[in-house]
Amino acid sequence: MTEQSAQSDQAPILEVSRLSTAYGERQVLSDISLDVAKGEIFVIMGESGSGKTTLLRHLIGLSQPQSGSIELLGKPLTNLSKTELYDLRKRIGVAFQGGALINSMNVIDNVELPLRQHTNLDTNTIRIMSRMKLDMMSLEGAEELMPAQLSGGMLKRAGLARAVVMDPHVLFFDEPSAGLDPVTSAELDELIMGLRDALRMTVVVVTHELESALKIADRILVIADGRIAGLGTVEEIMRSEVESIQALLNRRTRERKRTGEEYLDQLTNNAN
Repeated sequence: MTEQSAQSDQAPILEVSRLSTAYGERQVLSDISLDVAKGEIFVIMGESGSGKTTLLRHLIGLSQPQSGSIELLGKPLTNLSKTELYDLRKRIGVAFQGGALINSMNVIDNVELPLRQHTNLDTNTIRIMSRMKLDMMSLEGAEELMPAQLSGGMLKRAGLARAVVMDPHVLFFDEPSAGLDPVTSAELDELIMGLRDALRMTVVVVTHELESALKIADRILVIADGRIAGLGTVEEIMRSEVESIQALLNRRTRERKRTGEEYLDQLTNNAN
C-alpha cells in the first residue's frame, strides 16, 4: 500500500451520494455513496458484472444515473450543460482498458491529440510536452511506432501518456492490469503511484486484480451485486468479515483449487 498523501480540510475531489441506476428492469447500482480526497489513489473493486464499470461511466459523465448525485471537482455532473461538461473533461484524464489509441496515428500523434484539440499551444510546445509524458512512461524512442506495433504493456502506457498529457486534476484508469503478465502489471502499478506523486493528481482505478489493488490503494471500495460491500483502507478491507469481500480476497485460492480438481478429474476420465 502507498503512503496516503497529506490531506487538507478542503472538499473532496469527487463525491457521490446515493447513486442508483438500472438497465430496463435490471438494477445495476443501488445507493452508492463515496468520496475521494485530493491526492488519493482510490480503487474500485468487484467481480465481473458487479457494476464497477457502470459506476466509472457515471463518474466521468458518460452516463446519467437514475437517481443520486455526483460532484467532480466541485461541479454537479448531473446538472451540467454540454459545454460545461466539455470544459470539465479538460481537467480530467481517462486511460481506457485497451489503451484506445487511434490505429491510423502513430504514438506521438495519439499523445498530442488532446493538446491539439483543447489548447492553442504552438506545435513545438505540444511536441515537447508530449515527449515528456512519453519519457515518463519509458516510451522514449517509440514515438513513430503505430499502435499495431506495440505490446500490451506499451499500449497501456501510451494510452496513459495521452490521458495525463494535459496534467489533469483527476486520472481515471479502467482495468490497468487486464491482459498483462505479472511483471508488466507490477511495473504499471509502480508507474501509477509515481504519477500520483510526480503530477500531484488524484487517481481513481477500477480493477478486479486483487494484488494490484492492495499494492496501490489508499482506500478501496468493493462492489458486489451493485451495492457497496465495503469501503476503507487496505487493512480495513483485509479484516472485513463480509462474505462477498472474503470471497473476493480468497478468489485466487479457490480458482487454483478448482483448476487442480478439474485436472485430476480429467486424468481420471482419460484413464477410464
